[in-house]
Amino acid sequence: MKITAIIDSYNSAAYLGEAIQSVLDQTRLPDEFLVVDDESPDGSVEIAERMLRDVPWARVVEKKNGGQLSCVSEGVVHATGDIVALLDSDDIWHANHLELAEEQFRKEPKLSLYFSACKEFGEGEKNLYRSYAPGLLGRTQVLTAVGNSYVGGLNSALVAKVEDLKPYLPLPRDLERDWIVNADNITIWLTSLSGGLKYASSEVTVQYRVHATNNHKSLSKYPARIQRKAATARFFEYCRRQFYISGDFAKLLPQEYRAHPTRTPELKKEYLRALSKASHSIGLRASIVAYLRIQLGK
Repeated sequence: MKITAIIDSYNSAAYLGEAIQSVLDQTRLPDEFLVVDDESPDGSVEIAERMLRDVPWARVVEKKNGGQLSCVSEGVVHATGDIVALLDSDDIWHANHLELAEEQFRKEPKLSLYFSACKEFGEGEKNLYRSYAPGLLGRTQVLTAVGNSYVGGLNSALVAKVEDLKPYLPLPRDLERDWIVNADNITIWLTSLSGGLKYASSEVTVQYRVHATNNHKSLSKYPARIQRKAATARFFEYCRRQFYISGDFAKLLPQEYRAHPTRTPELKKEYLRALSKASHSIGLRASIVAYLRIQLGK
């Protein structure tokens, strides 16, 4: 199995060196390492080139400024690996991050997405988990198509199968501009819509840096939330033309939920929320039956 590590970088001279070193310190080194720079004016490229000068399997890819998703897409386009491991330029991997991810992809050939737990550092100290039981998760294709659900981890925790991303990236330019930040949404949604399995690791193998310029702080404000809702709608309208999913949601949502190896209360809430979104199109009676089947797990 061949692994491509990708760092998306923009104006990260203060942190980039630590991110790069964490990749070079992996117990399972990547077969290919790409630092994709988004036209940084702060010397990030020079730092990366200096650190990778004597690493034959690593290189810097420079591109015109376009945002985080454009960097991830550029990395995926250039990747020659079977799986891609993503890392933000201000975060850090623990030394066993790639080793543990590869182990799960080898165990489960149908795995599409692996994500680890994270821990804040810098201005925070919280452990960051998604509310899923650790271990193998079922498919979330229908859940994602109906509920636009985010079943995954932070960008730096994601390791994805290349064949589930390469056919769809880059997105059309007008859609790509919607995701200057939060490219992890697109990675998670595309791997979900591909119909592959997921694995949620309980191991904390990513250090998520909290600092004054983190984008998530501005994204929680009202105007940004409205813009993200509109961007999400545009993305899924595009996806309806790329992926075929039957419209029989009253049947498919309970079936997919019951197929999950571990059905947590949080996962149940995701499916019920998706059902609520689809209820206007499937009718009251079918919605009630589907609701009961999800509630009862039958």
